[in-house]
Amino acid sequence: MTSNLQHYDTSAYPKTHPIYNPANAKVIGKFKGETNSIPPEEFVGLISKMYSLKCNYPKMTAKGIKKSYMKHHVRHLSMPYVTKVDPRLVLKHLNQQTM
Repeated sequence: MTSNLQHYDTSAYPKTHPIYNPANAKVIGKFKGETNSIPPEEFVGLISKMYSLKCNYPKMTAKGIKKSYMKHHVRHLSMPYVTKVDPRLVLKHLNQQTM
């Protein structure tokens, strides 16, 4: 990553981190780390734009699903179960619940 640092926005990393660089702060088109140098413990990806990261705080993304529904009904622990079921059926069910 250090050889391609010009493509990354590492301004949110701790200032003591070896690759911290404020040069690309909030520049459109630069890759940004979602966990700010903290390695995730677990990643569950269902389809594009629907995933969950488990780190020191949960981060879940689900495009097309209301945030309030995600906050109250979807947990990181339920995400691996969904991988055993067809994710499209789960999306259809979630979309029906949020309407």
